Amino acid sequence: MHDWDEWLPATTAVGGAGGGTSGTGGSTTSSNGTGGSSSGGGSVPGECPDSPAGVTPLVKVATLAGTAMCIEAGEVTRGQYETWLNEGSLPDGLPVACGFNVEFEPVADWPPSGVGLDRPVTHINWCDAQAYCMDKNRRLCGRIGGGSLSPSLTNDASESEWFNACTNKGERFFPYGQDYEPTTCNGSDQGLNTTADVASHAGCVNATGQVFDLSGNVWEWEDSCAAEAGEEDNCHIRGGGYNNGENHLDCGAHATAQRGGTAVNVGFRCCADPNF
Repeated sequence: MHDWDEWLPATTAVGGAGGGTSGTGGSTTSSNGTGGSSSGGGSVPGECPDSPAGVTPLVKVATLAGTAMCIEAGEVTRGQYETWLNEGSLPDGLPVACGFNVEFEPVADWPPSGVGLDRPVTHINWCDAQAYCMDKNRRLCGRIGGGSLSPSLTNDASESEWFNACTNKGERFFPYGQDYEPTTCNGSDQGLNTTADVASHAGCVNATGQVFDLSGNVWEWEDSCAAEAGEEDNCHIRGGGYNNGENHLDCGAHATAQRGGTAVNVGFRCCADPNF
């Protein structure tokens, strides 16, 4: 299974009761080095909550308002999602619009049977993704500060958690810089024509050097839907997938999919608030 110690920067603080410290870009994280990773924040105000072993660590990202938000360093993997299903732990309080969703297993290419455990989980719908995030005391990335994001604000760095993290507060066109790099992330120009292990494209990282695959690999569900009615609501997906070209791989790229829909190239990551 993925060991995030391999991917997070060597300058990352380790252990320390004080958690992360402010650095370039206002983001930090730390690893516990004991079979899992954590943000190192524990319950320290202003730091990201700790991440249990086997759960993707949260990374602190600065916002335009001078506050902070927390976003997972990578997309949720097949192995992580399988572990969650096997635990049989489903959260209370899913949106009413998810009343149709009684099964949470991916609808295809499942179970993993030990294959591709570090690749992003796909074939899951919006409600599956939200359920996983909620069970980890997180949420699908939506509005900075919590709650659903109005579709009209999808590319507003002062409002959207996902867009803010991808663009470095609205400053970048791609997570890694201003200009398109055809083989930096897993898009169609990479030529893999399939998902890759999460964080295996080391250059496909945001300005903090800690949040991977915001461009390519898989589209990511966002808590931004046109209605709150049910299965056929149109919800945003972000960032493009392995079979998309330049016009779908920038931070502003988005599309819609039905809340109950699934696809081979759609996955997700979670967000959270810093500790109060």
